[in-house]
Parts: sequence; C-alpha cells; structure tokens
Amino acid sequence: MFSSSKPQPRTGKKETRQKIDSAQKTGLLSLAQHGLGEIPPQVWQIDILKNLDISSNDLAEIPSQIGCLSALKTLKVNNNKLQGLPSEFRTLPKLGIFFAADNRLESGVLAQLPAVVTKLILPRNCIAALGSASHLVKLQVLDLTANGCSCLDGIGSLVGLVDLNLDDNAIETVPAEVASLKRLKILSLRNNRITGHMVEGFQALPKELFTATSLERLNLEGNSIKRRELDAFEGAEAWVERRAKTKQKDAGVHMME
Repeated sequence: MFSSSKPQPRTGKKETRQKIDSAQKTGLLSLAQHGLGEIPPQVWQIDILKNLDISSNDLAEIPSQIGCLSALKTLKVNNNKLQGLPSEFRTLPKLGIFFAADNRLESGVLAQLPAVVTKLILPRNCIAALGSASHLVKLQVLDLTANGCSCLDGIGSLVGLVDLNLDDNAIETVPAEVASLKRLKILSLRNNRITGHMVEGFQALPKELFTATSLERLNLEGNSIKRRELDAFEGAEAWVERRAKTKQKDAGVHMME
C-alpha cells in the first residue's frame, strides 16, 4: 500500500552536512524541521548564501555571526522561540525578505532590521507598536497579524508600504499620518475594533486613507462598523467615485453588512 502522507525532510547529521556542502555551491540552504537548538557554525562560512530557511526548529536566538552572511537576501525563521535579533542583523546589506511568524519577537526588534528590507512577514509575535521601524522606508509588504497591536503611531514613516496586513489585533483607529503612505494599495484590518461611530467629526478611518493613498482593497470583516457607516466617513465617497472610474467599484471593500 502507498502512503498518502507527504515525505518528511531528511534531517540527520549526515544529511545536514550534505545540505551545507551543497549550499556552498548553490547559495540555497533549508534546514527547516531539523530539530536544531542552535544553527550549525558551518553555516556562517557560506559567503555566497542567498536564501536560508531555518523554520520549525527549537531556536531561541540568532547569533551575532549572522552578520557574516553579506549575500543573504531571504531569511525564514518561522515557528521558533526567538525573542530578539542581534545588532549585527541590521548590517545585512542585501536582506530584502524576512519571515519570522510564530516566534516571541517584541516591538524593539524592528530597530534591528536592515533598512533594505522590502517584505516582513511577522504574524503571531508580540510586536505591539511601530515606533522603532521609522528607518524602514523601503518596506513594501508588512504582515503583523495577531501581534496584540493597538496603536499605529509611526505608521507614516513606512512610506514605501503597498500591502499592510493588521488582522486579528486590537486596533480602534488609523491615524491621519497614513496620508504619507502614497503607495498603499491593500489594507486588511479584519477582526479589530473599528467602529462606525462619529463624535464631533472624528472617524476611526481618517479621510486621508481614502484621499491621499492609492488604496484599492480594504478588508474590515469582523469589525463592528457597517457599510452605511463607512459610506458616511469623510473621504469615502471620493474613494468610491475614484474606484468607479477605474471600473473597480466595490470589489475591494470586504466587511460585514
């Protein structure tokens, strides 16, 4: 009989050595699901390493030797026990993509990221604030799903953002500084605390979100705001009209009616 289960990766010491040897030639190395408590020291000697995946291990830290990987472009450390990053991490000159979902990273870790980063995938960590991310002006994609985030102060510094995912947090309002995000096309705020109540002209989603950005898709599912309340927000009407002219209409609005 044939098993329908997926084959498990070869993770023994011999296989690990073989993978490291191969990476010396290819610049690609995956040690995911290898039961690692620490990263093999030979990894830091691979000066051509461009893509490193060490997800689903038992790693509590990334050592300072990470700074030796000057060619590194993509790093995946999902599903480990990381609480921080070494200062050398910020010196990585080519790191454009960083996946670190399901760890224990806190807000201060953003200060350790290199300014060249364009894509950050960080769901299910503890990054509750963005104040230390002001240098990430090249960042285009940011996923902070389920981080306990309640405040978006400093979001205006991330001027390169195109796609922002803030699902499953505790966000009540989006600040007016979102006006700085001229390139923003996708904003997902599912399962937050956005309401449609307006008090003395204040609205949870500022007019700048609709008038100053390039917003195409807005996901508000799982919030208490209704569509009629959204339509009453200042700037929303102009946004709908702009979308109608491009034949996008309401396809980009996702919310409970």
